[in-house]
Order: sequence, then C-alpha cells, then structure tokens
Amino acid sequence: MPSKNGVFYELKESPYSFMYGDCTFFFSSRKHLSSFMDKICVRTQWLDDSMEKRFHFYVNMQLVAAFQLYFTVETRGCYVRLENGEELTCRENLRLNGLKASVRASTPQSESTTTPFDGLCGRIPPTPGSCPVSYKEVKAEIKSARVLNNTVARLLRATRKGALDLTNVGEGGIATRYEVREFQIAKAVNERRKSLRRKKLGIDYGQTLGLMGTLQQNNLLPDKRTARDFSPIALKRFIKRYEELSATSSYERLNRYYKNYIKGLDTVFGGYSEFDAAISQIARKIESMMKSNAGKLMEFFESGDELLNIEYIYAPEDRADKMGYILDRWAEL
Repeated sequence: MPSKNGVFYELKESPYSFMYGDCTFFFSSRKHLSSFMDKICVRTQWLDDSMEKRFHFYVNMQLVAAFQLYFTVETRGCYVRLENGEELTCRENLRLNGLKASVRASTPQSESTTTPFDGLCGRIPPTPGSCPVSYKEVKAEIKSARVLNNTVARLLRATRKGALDLTNVGEGGIATRYEVREFQIAKAVNERRKSLRRKKLGIDYGQTLGLMGTLQQNNLLPDKRTARDFSPIALKRFIKRYEELSATSSYERLNRYYKNYIKGLDTVFGGYSEFDAAISQIARKIESMMKSNAGKLMEFFESGDELLNIEYIYAPEDRADKMGYILDRWAEL
C-alpha cells in the first residue's frame, strides 16, 4: 500500500514500472519514474559516446546506462525483473554478461538518402513498456510518401515539451501524454472513416438502435471511449493497430483480408474433402474481384457482414448448410 504521499516503499507492489530492453524497473513514486524516463535517452547516448571515445570502437551501453541511472534515481530500494524471470533486489548482486561482437557498416549515408526523420529517432522519448525508437526500425516501415509524412509527424510529436509527462488511464494505470495524444489522433481518424462510411450507406443512428441493427451497423457505431477506458497495454494495442493500418496500402489490406478469410474457411471446412472444391471456388471468386472490382470487395470485407463470421460447426448437416449459404452469398456479389 502507498503512503499518504503516494510512495510505495515496497517496490514489488508499485504500479510505477518501466520496461527497458528486457528488464522491468520498478519505482517507488511517479516522480522517480518520470525522472528516469526523462534522462534515460541522454544517459545512454552519453555513455555510448564516452566508451567509443575511450576505446575507439562502438560499445552498446544501453543496459549499463539503464542500471546506472536506476540506482541513481531510485533511492528507496531496488527491484528489477530480469529477462529470465529473476528478481534483482540488491545492487551488489547484479551481474551483466553476454556482450556480442558485430561489424558496423562503414559506408556513410549520402545526402541523397537523407530523410526528414534523420536525427529524430535518437531523441524520441521511450514510453512505458517500450524501447527507444531506432532509425533502422522506423525506416524499414516507410514504404510510401504518405507513411513518411505520418511517421515524421508522429516522431515530432514525441519530442514536444511535456510528451513524457505521466497521466492516469484505465484500470489504475499510467501512460505518457504522448501516448494519450496518439490514441486521440488514431481514434479521431477512425471515427472520421466510420462517419463517411455511415453517410455513404445512409445509416442514421438517431433512428437505428445499435443492438437492433445489423452487424455492419453495429461495427460503425460511434466509439465514445476515452483513454481512461483503456488499460496501458490496451492503449498501446489500439495505437499500434492504427499505425499498422495507416502504414499499409489498400491492396495490402485487401490481400490480408483475403488470406485471413480463406484461412478461416480452411479451419472450419478444410478437414473435409467434400468442401475442397467449394473453398477453391470461393478463393477464385475473391481473386477475380480483387482484379476487377477491388473497391466493392474492400467495402464488403470492411462491412462486418455476417458472411465474414465463420464459426466452428459441429453437426455435419449444419456444416453443409453453412457452406451452401456461403456459396450463394458469394455468387450474389
């Protein structure tokens, strides 16, 4: 239990934790956690640079910097969960081992390959439960100008003053204001997409009750949730799904829908040879629509139509009826 000032002297019970690399550091107070998060990037860079100047080759000091800073910031004890499940409760018991040697690329980047986010990645504040963003990881995700612009904007938001300030979210958890802001942006974009979709379909929720509507209508219901309705982990997942969605092209999403749908059919009907021809027929139908009418197919996959809900069927006669219904519906499209 915390003290009246909100301090957890029993670090193991504290909700103020931060995962850095494969280690989870626990703090006695929000202030100590904030101090660690504010300083870890600078401390790591400083130690990396110091070692490289001393030995004239690069040494990754990330974990050393993390523990060094933790022992400086957390003055009320020590509690760290290591990758292997061990618990560190005493500084003197810490042993760091297992450095690996590798060859760093010596060819410098030319000016022609410089992108707007060069230099930003090293300044991106780590968020609770995550690691600092690396240039290589970010660059690998950029496949179009739209994704580049979104990425640059996201990285710049992460460097703004106060981005690492902590705030309360759901289930008694905490998140950075940067994460809450990213959630709000992701949710706003998603709600805009649903609004346009409702307008196109002529759906009026002033007259249609969600529970009485179709599955498609229910999927397009306005989302009234805020960041305080999400746990820290659920908040990260929401943001991650939006980032993945915004980073993929329409064709990539359509192809993923197609593969997941056929996989679902295989799961339910694949063990029965009498349905092999039907599954192949549906696959050919979808592939044909991907070439001739991709827009209509995308609308269908994103509609939440009951045809997309493939549940496991136990009775053989029900299985045959279900496949007959699926074939008839695809024939109508």
